[in-house]
Amino acid sequence: MREHWQEIYRDAPELFAEFCRYEDEGSRAIERLVARLAPAGRRVLDLGCGTGRLLPALAGAAAQVVGIDRERGLLAFARRAARSLPRCMALSNGA
Repeated sequence: MREHWQEIYRDAPELFAEFCRYEDEGSRAIERLVARLAPAGRRVLDLGCGTGRLLPALAGAAAQVVGIDRERGLLAFARRAARSLPRCMALSNGA
């Protein structure tokens, strides 16, 4: 199963990004929790940020947010999300 998702991350990042846009009560609860737990005024690292779905929630409280992911296709979506957020960037880990 893991290999299947890795293929999607690598070969069809737009499909995964669309899947991640699906919102339900569980995903909204996770975003609220992340926003609440983000340390105010501190730097935050979102390791494995994927499409950057949690970057807005983190950026709402943190002084700086850096999202890192090894899948360059997903990272393109995270970079788009980060552009509209102050003090936020998305980087590749170089893998």
